Amino acid sequence: MRARSIGLAGTLVVGVALAATWTFRAAGQQNDADAIRQVLQKYVSTINSAEFAKGPRERRAEMLRAYYRPDNSFAKGEAPTFFGPLSEPVSHGLEAHLDNTLLNFEYLFRQKMTYGLRIDETQIETGGGLGAVIALTTSGYASADGKTNYVSHGRATLIFNKMSNGEWRISHEHLELYNAAAPGMMSKQQLTAAVEKLPK
Repeated sequence: MRARSIGLAGTLVVGVALAATWTFRAAGQQNDADAIRQVLQKYVSTINSAEFAKGPRERRAEMLRAYYRPDNSFAKGEAPTFFGPLSEPVSHGLEAHLDNTLLNFEYLFRQKMTYGLRIDETQIETGGGLGAVIALTTSGYASADGKTNYVSHGRATLIFNKMSNGEWRISHEHLELYNAAAPGMMSKQQLTAAVEKLPK
């Protein structure tokens, strides 16, 4: 009878320990998901800010760079591949990705257009220093005279890495926009030529 009691007690201890481990792990994952959600909110606030719209291209790059995993965190000879939300979908390395991103903003801001981005819904999974995000978005831009007013819904997928200092940084990004009335897409060469014709 005593041996059985010890066995039951041992089983209870193991069960409690496993439950505590699961609770601790679940709490950690929730904390990581909340941290990633905060980064996304700051990212959107940065893009929507007047400073971002009015600043020079170099300043915009500096503002965005803080959200991405730097290339130099990879082993020598390696480089991340980013899937950008732009007319040229695949960019190798952070600087190329930022260059593509900023080219699109340059096209809007040189025409004195206002831009806005909103995240409507997110699904975040974390584990092992990685975070996967699926987000539903609404974005749009408008001209001062009101003649151009374009709104699009989209779906974004992002991969985050947890850095050694505890910060979460984007290492992969892809955004698809949906709008039946969307203007024709331009290649990077066409977009660059269009930007160069616009006043700074």
